[in-house]
Amino acid sequence: MLGDKKEVGKLVAFTPDTLQFRLGKAASSTALPMAAVTQLEVSSGTHQTKLKSAMIGLFVGAAAGAGLGAATYRPAKCDSWCFDFGRGFDAAVVGTLGGLVGSITGLIMGSRERDTWVPVAVPR
Repeated sequence: MLGDKKEVGKLVAFTPDTLQFRLGKAASSTALPMAAVTQLEVSSGTHQTKLKSAMIGLFVGAAAGAGLGAATYRPAKCDSWCFDFGRGFDAAVVGTLGGLVGSITGLIMGSRERDTWVPVAVPR
C-alpha cells in the first residue's frame, strides 16, 4: 500500500491488529495492518533552535571573518600621519563583523519550527 516510504499522518484509531491514520489534509483515513508497520514515531511537539543556531553562526562567522581580515591585510602606505593597527586589529574587526552577521543568520535560521519525533515500539 505505502511501500517502503515514510508517511506523516494523524492517528485516527489504533487496535492490536490495525493502525488507522489520515494522511495530510485528506478527508478519508487509511487502514494499515500492524504486521505491515515496521517503524512508528510520534510527534512530541515542536521546538526552535534559535540559541544553538545563533552560537554556531557566531563562531563560524567570527572564524571566517578573522581569517579573511588577516588574509587581506595590507600595511598602510601613507606619506604623512595615518593609522595602521596591524594584521591582528584587521582580523579582530572583520571577525567581529563576521560573528555579528553569522549570529543574526543563525538566529533567523533557528527560528523555524521543527517537530520532535519519538520512536514508539511496534506491537507484534
